[in-house]
Amino acid sequence: MRDHAYLKRDSEACPFPAADLEAKQLHVTYFSAPVDAERFAEIDQEAFLPEEFRLGDRALYLYAPNGLGRSKLGEYLARPRLNKGVIATTRNWNTVVKLVELTEPTAG
Repeated sequence: MRDHAYLKRDSEACPFPAADLEAKQLHVTYFSAPVDAERFAEIDQEAFLPEEFRLGDRALYLYAPNGLGRSKLGEYLARPRLNKGVIATTRNWNTVVKLVELTEPTAG
């Protein structure tokens, strides 16, 4: 479970210009524990261009301009050895925005 403060901070830290993208192009994978860059160091990111990913705080941001269903990088990132020892769940950007809204504390 992630609280509002985490979700808001994480969405604001997105390294891709979310406002300029369609929801199908941007995804966030949340991890149950921190993951270090070493886990993903073997990936030749240039081989997957124009797709890209960046790591955040227990999160991985994936830009897939043709959608996740056609993403070769997304498929590669889902390999069990890259996610070993953590639970991962992926959400599109619309869902991330909605989660931020839904977890907003209410006054009263």
